[in-house]
Amino acid sequence: MAMGKDTSEIYLSTYWYPYEYYSIYETILHSTDNGLSFSVRNNEFIYTLPGAPSALSSDSKSGVVYKCPDHAPDTFSVSLDTGMTLIKKYFLHPNSPASGCIPGEIYFQSYLSGPVLCRSTDFGSSFDTLPMADSLELQEAGVNPGELYFSGYPIVDSIYVDTIMNVVISTDYGATYQSHKISIPYDPFYYDIRRGTSPGEFYLLVWDSPNEDYFYIYHATDYGNTVTFQQKHDVGFWYFTSYTAGRKPGTFYVARRSTWTPELFIDYSTDYGVTFTTYVHYLDSTYTGTGNRSNPINIKIFPNPATTQINIELPKDNPYHSLQFVNIFGQVCLQQEITGPANTVDITALPTGVYFVKLVAKNGVQVRKIIKQ
Repeated sequence: MAMGKDTSEIYLSTYWYPYEYYSIYETILHSTDNGLSFSVRNNEFIYTLPGAPSALSSDSKSGVVYKCPDHAPDTFSVSLDTGMTLIKKYFLHPNSPASGCIPGEIYFQSYLSGPVLCRSTDFGSSFDTLPMADSLELQEAGVNPGELYFSGYPIVDSIYVDTIMNVVISTDYGATYQSHKISIPYDPFYYDIRRGTSPGEFYLLVWDSPNEDYFYIYHATDYGNTVTFQQKHDVGFWYFTSYTAGRKPGTFYVARRSTWTPELFIDYSTDYGVTFTTYVHYLDSTYTGTGNRSNPINIKIFPNPATTQINIELPKDNPYHSLQFVNIFGQVCLQQEITGPANTVDITALPTGVYFVKLVAKNGVQVRKIIKQ
């Protein structure tokens, strides 16, 4: 996920809607209204699920987006038209893309005999190498020239039973570093850094190792000298989560997406990650402009909206064995077995709102959206 050039613009790379034999598409989505709506910029059919979707980073020049890697370990792509057309380029093991603050500036961390920091100022056509310590991982480029953010190895404080997060910052293109020790009261699995809109401002996103269905949001405005806890952000059972700050001060976005179901959730904050509004998108064939799941099964769910119960009618030879009601936070609120073609579900106890009905089969799921009034 990446901020755009404009204050309400974001980009997202995501998988959507698996086909037979787990073949799926990767698509680039573009929003100019803070995630309320998206347009599909690029669809690429891939034959197997390679892991997390490609990382995106957007340039300070409007419409320029970098995609890394581009389904091969030695490739990345640059687009000059908001992701519609991808120009493939070759580079040895590009990782951790971070766009700079001037047009055409992009950073990669590459691995040869050790980590190498590489910088381009011509939209990825050529690169210069910069100094970099072996123990660091590039996370983000700041809003000032030469401002770079790295993650270092966390340190466990055995006396206070805290973990010390090691946020490393350079303001001179990696020539020198300052290490900022940030204490948190738990043992994290990993953490990410996202830049803000002013020099020295960043967000620290910390994932708790024993349970990965939430992460913690911290915010700093003085290069990490003081850090403020914003909230514990629940993501539910969604497999892929990405996030970015926006161009407007205080804006922050979280995208939650499962590979196997078509819903996409965008959590949007205007108060530095303290509270969020959630937008829900349903990536079906109408939305994405490509084919739906092969041989879709005719499913009838009514009434919709509903208040006390819904009826689910399925073909006699349907493969489904259970159903789940999932809210917009990814939480399973109700589930029951499917006993035949005709099923009635009591939804009286469900709070009002939007739900996704997941019909679960041995080889996949079908999802339908309903509204409880």
